[in-house]
Amino acid sequence: MLDLKKEVTYLALIFFNLIFIHLQTSLILLSHQIGTGINKYYFSMLIIIIFILIPYYHIRRRMILTERS
Repeated sequence: MLDLKKEVTYLALIFFNLIFIHLQTSLILLSHQIGTGINKYYFSMLIIIIFILIPYYHIRRRMILTERS
């Protein structure tokens, strides 16, 4: 179970980092008047993927518990 929690935590951290990288890049480009700002589609997809990790965790947990019994 601990390995599963680590796996999901690492996945969430990766996607949170992608969000912060996207926000930083967008703000830098916007401040130099090169970009148009945040790409709403990409940003929303990252948020959706983070929320998909919740059912992923529950499904994987159930699979591991059924294997052990």
